[in-house]
Amino acid sequence: MTSYLTENRGRGRDGVARMDAFLDKCADRALPAQSGFEQDVITALERVLPPVFRQFRVTLANGEVVKLDIAWPDIRLAVEPGASWFHGGDSGQSRDHDRDLACNEVGWLIIRLDESFRANLSAAARRVKAVFLRRKQESTENLVI
Repeated sequence: MTSYLTENRGRGRDGVARMDAFLDKCADRALPAQSGFEQDVITALERVLPPVFRQFRVTLANGEVVKLDIAWPDIRLAVEPGASWFHGGDSGQSRDHDRDLACNEVGWLIIRLDESFRANLSAAARRVKAVFLRRKQESTENLVI
């Protein structure tokens, strides 16, 4: 979409100016959740934690850019909800673990929550909160020199 607008801006194409205005108006909106489970996790987390960033882009050491489903960039903490069957079984799980390790290399901690956490999302959110608070404390301690 962006490349189309860039190529056609100023060429008198109908709709380009309107699309630019629409995109400007929507720029501050949160990106949508990728699944119902992800939205449920976000809802539970935001009951006990600050608002999350959705689909947050992180550049890995190899230059690849990945999107983290739920993130707090200030402390480099992310939650990735989803079941292994959704991510492609064993091979998908292996890719997820490799991606998590690549995120760890650039300072991110990834927490994975599968569908089994749906049974008690508020308990899962409290556990994530404990990790969040520890990361927040550690990041503050690292600033003190």
